[in-house]
Formats: sequence, C-alpha cells, structure tokens
Amino acid sequence: MLDRERFKSATARAISDSPDLFSGIGTLSEKVMHRAIKLYIEPDVTRHEIELSGSVADIYNGEGIFEIQRRAFSYLAPKLKKFLPEYPVTVVHPIVARKRVRWLDRESGEIVSTKRSIKGKTVYDSAYELYQLREFIGRAGFRVRILMLECDEYRALDGYGVDRKKRATALECIPTDILDEIELLSASDYGIFLPEGLPQEFSSRDFLRLSKSRSRYSYYSLRLLCELGLLSRRKVGRAFIYRKED
Repeated sequence: MLDRERFKSATARAISDSPDLFSGIGTLSEKVMHRAIKLYIEPDVTRHEIELSGSVADIYNGEGIFEIQRRAFSYLAPKLKKFLPEYPVTVVHPIVARKRVRWLDRESGEIVSTKRSIKGKTVYDSAYELYQLREFIGRAGFRVRILMLECDEYRALDGYGVDRKKRATALECIPTDILDEIELLSASDYGIFLPEGLPQEFSSRDFLRLSKSRSRYSYYSLRLLCELGLLSRRKVGRAFIYRKED
C-alpha cells in the first residue's frame, strides 16, 4: 500500500514528462497530480487509458480497473455501471490534506512568494463525493482508495487588488508527498467516518465537534452512514438523534 518513495518517484516522473510545465502551466490536457497518481498505481504507461466496454479506464492491469477522481463523482456512475459487471473497479480519491500556496509571476516565470495554507482537507471532506456512489458500496468488486496528499498549489498573480491575489487563477496542484492511504472494501469500512470519542447516541452537533469537519460534509457523512446501516436515527423535537449500530 503506502510507499512514499515510490510516490515521490512517480511525481518526479510526471513532472519530467512535462518539460514546459512552468511556462505553460495551467494549459496541460492532463494535470500533474492525475498523472503522478496513475504512475504511482501503475508505472507501465501501456496500461493507462484503456478502452473497455465502450468507455476509457484510467488504468487497467492485473488487479482490475482504477479510476482516479478528485471531485464530481456523479460522473463516474455511468462508467461503473458498465465496468463492474465484468471487472473489479477501484475508485482512487486524492485529498489535499496539507498544502503550500506558491504564487507565480507568469511574465517572469518566477515564484514570488510561498505561504503554507491551513485549509487542508480531512477524510470527512470525501463524504459528499462518496455519497454520490452509495449504490455501488458493498457490491462485489467495488473498492475505494483514499490518498491523503501534501501538495504545492500554484496560483498566478493575475487577480485583483494591490497584491493581484484576489480571484487569481489556480493553476496546478502538484503533490510533494503522500501522507496516508485508506482502503474501503466493504460497507463496514466506512466506519472511518465515525470520529473517535463519539458516544453510542449523538446529535449532528456532537458529530461536527468531534470530526472537526465543515457542516456541509458532516451532513453527507451522516447520510452516507445511515444509508449503509452503520447508523440509525430518530427525531427528537426538531433535531435528529443518531445511534451507532453494531
């Protein structure tokens, strides 16, 4: 599973395959993150972008199909309906857990400043996307692999304001390290969305406090866990009380 050296090597290879990255940044047909993850999972590029069942799989090798998706999981559903009856499918979901923001002057090509962001995401931020694929969870051959990444996000100094940073163009988000891998095989594995210290019965406010996630994502975590039978809920007054199921 987790192999930090192999991941760094895959990222270096993805960058080297794009020699004009910083002069043409943001105009590439395939982002560096996507290509790096493909090389990390399968170094043999002849197994990338394979046409199967009328659709193109990101990777097809001896383990099955791998689809790399950072967001907009609903677009994966038609592919999964085609692929799953014939092949095992792993949805690989990268999450930017830590990042530095690097500001690029596009005229000179220089990095003019770097700032570490505190807005890294957590595993709870994947709940909304995974909820879009809830019909496939628990089906034979379906897996999810979450990659927690550290990244450098490049932005162009082409925005508004004195510092030209307001509404600036986001260019590339390039991985610098892999921090963790989480594999979800069965419905019970989604218990990772239950934060430590959660009592047997709890409110959404309790969940939000212990998970430290944003309210939108906590809502979908709870919905997903209820759909999978890991939680039940009942209404008390105007609020719901959730209960962990054994």
